[in-house]
Amino acid sequence: MVVTTQQAQAPAAQPGRAIPTSGGELLRQWRQRRRRSQLDLALDTGVSARHLSFVETGRSQPSRGLLLALAEQLDVPLRERNALMLAAGYAPTYAQSDLDSAQTQVAREALRHLLDGHEPYLARLTGDPRLANLLTEVRTYPGVVAALDDYHEPVTAELLLTLQLAHPAGDLLLHSTVTSFGSPRDVTLSELTVESFFPPTTTPGSSCNT
Repeated sequence: MVVTTQQAQAPAAQPGRAIPTSGGELLRQWRQRRRRSQLDLALDTGVSARHLSFVETGRSQPSRGLLLALAEQLDVPLRERNALMLAAGYAPTYAQSDLDSAQTQVAREALRHLLDGHEPYLARLTGDPRLANLLTEVRTYPGVVAALDDYHEPVTAELLLTLQLAHPAGDLLLHSTVTSFGSPRDVTLSELTVESFFPPTTTPGSSCNT
């Protein structure tokens, strides 16, 4: 099993743009990132667009409940919802449990059941923050950012993206599915996903046991 990460991040600061220092500024950045207008977001949340504008500019102090409702509408990751609450002067709402703790035993058992049931095929558990730091470091290497910016998805008629791994014994073709916990209320569990890999065919010798 390969451990990697798919950690959600806060909106990146743009060149020449100040890093948000208040809950309203951070909320505005998330709204813009989700490409939502003030009127659209206000209607879905049940407040006036004027009040939302006042919240974003700091002219009005939002309640904890309003911030959580807005974050829910914007699909803000739980880790960043805690950051939003702190920026607005409130305590974090969501706990961040250690995956090795007693509190997460049920989650660990569910993950183990899922991974054991997928054998002999490959799977990877994502959500390790140490590898998120490694990804950040790799992006600083010369040419990496430019290569990512120039990348374009190939035009294809395939219904699924096929992962092709080169190997001296022959290339390995894989499809994948991604599983996550439904409606998590903990930061750690919200960031965990299991990517399970399958060979495109079920012909003999197509398994990818390691």
